[in-house]
Amino acid sequence: MQRRVAFATMSLAAVFGCKAQNPSAGSVQPTVDPGRKFEVESPTGRLQGWFPAQLNAFLGTKRRELSFTFAVEDKGGSVYLNSMLPLDSAFPGSTTIRVTEGAMAPGMANIKMIGVDNSPDLGNATVSLAINPGRVEGEIVFTRGSPHWRFGGQLLVECWVPPSALPASEQNGSVTGPTETLSRDLRLETPQCAPFRALGLP
Repeated sequence: MQRRVAFATMSLAAVFGCKAQNPSAGSVQPTVDPGRKFEVESPTGRLQGWFPAQLNAFLGTKRRELSFTFAVEDKGGSVYLNSMLPLDSAFPGSTTIRVTEGAMAPGMANIKMIGVDNSPDLGNATVSLAINPGRVEGEIVFTRGSPHWRFGGQLLVECWVPPSALPASEQNGSVTGPTETLSRDLRLETPQCAPFRALGLP
């Protein structure tokens, strides 16, 4: 069973004047088995997924947001994470966001766990993120006595701009939001998308 996770948003100052930095020496670097793209490490074991985490930039004239999400589906259970930050938030290589079980808002994340043994209480939990080119690492921090869960793996980056920003021959795919329709910049060559080119998988 393969479920896709809805994209959510997170900030990246590569577009807004700040450069991403390497995470600290204590950052998480799980070892992903060959063929697996991403994993979550809990106190009871590792959950490994076939798909990279994803960063999507929606850079239209009305819709301007970034989304970060990952999905891990394994025999030990499934973990889905969506996160959201406003574009004007600084992103100096790492950031921390708060987990909510309700509606998404800037600076918040939704986490869903299915079939995970002894899944912890998500109340007041936070998520820390650190991005390097082609990779994301971080941890989920629980505040009610549960050990932290670490995650890491490959990062796929996509960028969406107004169709007018692309030649007609390169308007590949579209996404329609509540305010406008955007087209994917496959090569990340538009001025809006170029800063993301170094962040994703080659």
